[in-house]
Amino acid sequence: MLINLATHYDPTPKNKLDEKKIEEANVNFPIKILKNTENQIKVLNTSSYIQLLDEKYQIHYSRTKNIFLNHLINSQIDYLNLYMFDTFGSNDDRNKVVDRFIIDILRDKDLNIPNNPVFINLTHINRIVATILHLVENFMVGNYLLKSTDTILLEDLALRLMQIIGKKVNINKVGRKPNYIDMIDDKFDNVLLSNDTIFEKNLEMRVSEIRKTIIL
Repeated sequence: MLINLATHYDPTPKNKLDEKKIEEANVNFPIKILKNTENQIKVLNTSSYIQLLDEKYQIHYSRTKNIFLNHLINSQIDYLNLYMFDTFGSNDDRNKVVDRFIIDILRDKDLNIPNNPVFINLTHINRIVATILHLVENFMVGNYLLKSTDTILLEDLALRLMQIIGKKVNINKVGRKPNYIDMIDDKFDNVLLSNDTIFEKNLEMRVSEIRKTIIL
């Protein structure tokens, strides 16, 4: 079995070279691996929830992820595809929203969020890993969601992190952004394993990890 976690996350590539890096990780590399196996292998593939949105909301990152998924489908390989939402946890250097908010709060910097209500669905990486290991042993063909019950407004996430950290910073509301979570039709079954740690504890753990690594 091939577990394809290879990805290069860059939502806003600045030039053709940045785009090439995304294409190499998300398309060329996994296809090369499959060719070496002559397609005689089961594949557990991870995708982004952005791929479930209308084409007008797709970005270069999600389009490349779709290219590889379509390659799996057209190759008639037994595949298990998992659409993941936003994750956070140890050893994540992608500058995603939880970490960005924590670092800015610790450094007494203002937080910038959209004017309009925008929700985010968050899952701690430990829960993702546990689910993937379970699915390796209990392989199913098809497309599924990895979606937690922890859907939260960006503003509420910022306020909760301020409370955990014990610091208050300004929240600036600037511009508008699409509320992607409300645009997704949950037509696929959710196979995320149940959580034995509450969301608040996972946020506290991430705050503690980041405190030890940044220079204030």
